[in-house]
Amino acid sequence: MKKRNFIATSLLSALMAAGFCSAALAANPVLKIGFVGVTSGPAASWGISNQRSMETSADLINEAGGVKIGGTTYDVKIVAFDDQKDPKRAIAGMEKMAQEGIHYVVGPNVDDGAAAVRPVAEQKGIMYFPYAFPKSLYTKPASNAILGMVANYQSGPAIYKYLMKEKAIKKVAFVAANESDPSRSRAKGDHVFPLRLPQISLHQACKQRHTWNGCQLPIGSSDLQIPDERKGHQKSGFCCS
Repeated sequence: MKKRNFIATSLLSALMAAGFCSAALAANPVLKIGFVGVTSGPAASWGISNQRSMETSADLINEAGGVKIGGTTYDVKIVAFDDQKDPKRAIAGMEKMAQEGIHYVVGPNVDDGAAAVRPVAEQKGIMYFPYAFPKSLYTKPASNAILGMVANYQSGPAIYKYLMKEKAIKKVAFVAANESDPSRSRAKGDHVFPLRLPQISLHQACKQRHTWNGCQLPIGSSDLQIPDERKGHQKSGFCCS
């Protein structure tokens, strides 16, 4: 009896092992897609939303059986790297992606990081989708970046035209953090709008809850700046009039 039980147990174990091996052999190969972006610090929400949406999309694809490319079905795996909104870290992140054999990367989140990783991406054959607007990233001699969203210089003119024609808007105020990336975006938006206005600090305005053109100002960071046609005046806001 013991001998029969031993044989049965051994046979069952062998069958289970064979089944496991077959399942392993039947598993889809893995396609790694990278993410290099900011997921810590004050701007963490930018990158966290990117990473989570990528991971959620990967889960949905894998649950549906994977993605078929050229006759092969792959499971998708997201490999993330926090660049802390630092161009040097972004370069390190892109190099890590190259080391892992990853050829598709979403990010970085800002202009400086996107420009910094360009040499690595082009040398290593990585196609990347930055959330950055500089046209130099998408025109020759640049070759590996793909615009991941609608740029302000694409949408701005159409929006302004609508506001001016349909709503009789003559003034637009721009709110931006006092950093290189937001400041460039603000400058581009200001450039394509017919009326250009000087920039003033919002520090006192936020503290005192001032209003501008009847709009209540939000309580926000002291490094925000917006334009106001009255030089030196501390009242300002994010409105059109």
